[in-house]
Amino acid sequence: MKTAFLDQLAASCDVAQAAAAIGVEPIQIYALYRRDARFREQWQEALAAGYQLLETRLMGHALDTGETPGPGTPPATQLALQLLQFRHGAAKPARRPPKTMTPPTAEQVDAAILKKLAAIERRKARDSQD
Repeated sequence: MKTAFLDQLAASCDVAQAAAAIGVEPIQIYALYRRDARFREQWQEALAAGYQLLETRLMGHALDTGETPGPGTPPATQLALQLLQFRHGAAKPARRPPKTMTPPTAEQVDAAILKKLAAIERRKARDSQD
C-alpha cells in the first residue's frame, strides 16, 4: 500500500487524492508519515518527482500556447509560470550587498602594491630572457 500511495503521490502531488486511490483516509497517511522515518524520506522523493512532472507539464503547456505571464494570462497559469521562472533563476531577487567592509590598512595596501610590483618585475625579467 505504501508503494501504491507513493506512486499516486508522485503522479499527483496530492495527498488526499493519493490516499483515496488506495482506499484510506489522509489522516491515516499523515499518522504513518509521523511514525515512519523511511516513509517520510520516500514521501519527499515522491513529491520531488511529482513536482518535476508538474513542472514538465507546465512547461509543455507554456511552449504549446506560447503563454508568458502578462495581463491577459489566466491568474492560475500566470502564478504557475512565475513560480517556474523564479525556481529556474529568471526572476531571482538581486543579491544583497555585502555587509559593511572594513577598509584595508595602510600596511595591507603597501603589501599588495609591493606584491604586484614584484610580479611585474619577475615578468619583465622573464620576458627579457626570451
